[in-house]
Amino acid sequence: MKRICVWALAGLLLAACGDDEKKSKDATQQCKDLINAFCDRVTSCAVAADILDDEYPAADVKADCQENGRDELNCETADAISEGYDDCLSDAKTAGCAASNAALIDGREPLAPTSCQGVILYDP
Repeated sequence: MKRICVWALAGLLLAACGDDEKKSKDATQQCKDLINAFCDRVTSCAVAADILDDEYPAADVKADCQENGRDELNCETADAISEGYDDCLSDAKTAGCAASNAALIDGREPLAPTSCQGVILYDP
């Protein structure tokens, strides 16, 4: 399997702060928790389906996913999370594997659940 990026949350998570925001003492950590949950799920799905090989083992899939997530979301600058964060986190942990695995096999990035749209907030 060729080495690919497994991160597609960036387009779904970025948003400017709005009325539905939930102020958080640690939006940075919550952003990181979301990346980890999503990457754990993508990796566990790939392992369960046995679609990885020695050239691209599970540890590399997870590490690449986390690195790409950190690069794309820049959690260090997160200011708050929206009210939908808890649903997004839950969905990221339990997302179906079929779409994620198909994306990996096709060399595409797995997509985050739609509930994750706009959950990490940044001040303009």
